Amino acid sequence: MSQAREFIRLNKKDAPAKIRENIHWKRSTQDKLKININGGYQCNTNQGGWGYVIRDRFGAVVQAGVGAVAHLMDTFHAEVLAYAEAIRAAQERGMSRIELETDSLLLQQALQDNSFNLLALGGVILEIKNEISMCFQSAIV
Repeated sequence: MSQAREFIRLNKKDAPAKIRENIHWKRSTQDKLKININGGYQCNTNQGGWGYVIRDRFGAVVQAGVGAVAHLMDTFHAEVLAYAEAIRAAQERGMSRIELETDSLLLQQALQDNSFNLLALGGVILEIKNEISMCFQSAIV
């Protein structure tokens, strides 16, 4: 064995074992319809998709939607479009009390403050905020 390989073998530190946490859907803590949102993106094709599921307080699916999108900029773009489609669907069905959930921390932050207004997607984010405030009696973001 070469000296380099021997050095690497002797000095290799084992990576700590990753703890996998099982994440399960959680019902809304209030009497609201819960909307789970997600977007996906393939950087090699700039294509992706979006999806949402709307469930009642018992976990029964009320409505779901998916779509494919070409010419995405990034994953954030897909997440924003998913959020917009979910809001539109809830509004069209006359839902007034909703709880929205996304795994995108960036999108959560964008919806809670104004720091994203100047981004390329700032207009879409502002539109989502306006629709939430005008069209829903109660909305948890």
